[in-house]
Amino acid sequence: MKYTAGVLLFILAASMAFADPGNIILSNSEPSWFYFTIDPDIGATTPNGDKFTSMDMTTFTGIGPGSMIKIDNLKPGTHTIIGFWGTAGTKEFSAWTLMFTIQSGEAKTFNLRAQATTARIIKPTFGAVTIDNEYADWKTHMVFAAFSAAFTPAGYMFQTKDLIQDLPLAGSKYWGRGGTSLLQVKAFNDTQSINFYFQTSSRISNGMSIIMYLFADRTPNMKNTFTVEMIVDENTGEGKVILWQRGQEKYTVIGTILCSSFEAEAKIELSKLPALLAASLVSSYSFDLVTNYFDPIKGLHEEFYYTTLFFRDIQIGAAVSGQ
Repeated sequence: MKYTAGVLLFILAASMAFADPGNIILSNSEPSWFYFTIDPDIGATTPNGDKFTSMDMTTFTGIGPGSMIKIDNLKPGTHTIIGFWGTAGTKEFSAWTLMFTIQSGEAKTFNLRAQATTARIIKPTFGAVTIDNEYADWKTHMVFAAFSAAFTPAGYMFQTKDLIQDLPLAGSKYWGRGGTSLLQVKAFNDTQSINFYFQTSSRISNGMSIIMYLFADRTPNMKNTFTVEMIVDENTGEGKVILWQRGQEKYTVIGTILCSSFEAEAKIELSKLPALLAASLVSSYSFDLVTNYFDPIKGLHEEFYYTTLFFRDIQIGAAVSGQ
């Protein structure tokens, strides 16, 4: 039996139209988050002609350390994944590419580090965020700091009106309660404010606050001048971000924090900071990240130290128009 070229093309097109979609599983065995996009337009370059791809992070999906993700409904044929392992403070990333072919109904699994190959440089661009107790706009932002559910601090600071002590964690009454156990932190500097996202493993409740002890320089036994405290309000969902300055009894309100059960987002408005602090915050300051629980009946605080981070490592982008 003979077929014309037109008939053969019709048969081929029909077989493709009725082909079953395939799927893949991407496995990230590395200690850093992996961000990827599938079948992107990789022809973009920067205005000055640098050979890297400038990509909108809203097209990327993140896979946490030791995690995997399944991608369904892939059409039979050849596909390309572009991705990178994100590290806080890095503005350009070595891109990893994975080109693969999927057959009708086929399923494949890829270990990203083992399978992917180094390609070009990615310079991601980030979408603006709005502090509105809606968290979808944070999904495309890179993780600034992450902690496993098994994380425990070495100890805690116990404080009353007359006493401050560093104690072993075993004596804590509030560790892991009220949102004090962080899982994830994201941050974004829109040049008007510095915005933060927090995910917790316990329900956020009144009494919990997030503290940032700010340091311009670090020398042994030095005391910091400025402290940012983000105080949640479970009842209204809207709390306040305040700035304490050593030697002054009154604080200054410098922003807001909104919270739901296991998430919170906060804004530090740069215009409300003291001028010298605002001018040097990003370039010169680091901060100790701490969660705090205050029991008003007993009049005591418990503070839990997580890590030290730098404002200069926070991704920078444009603010939402009208904010």
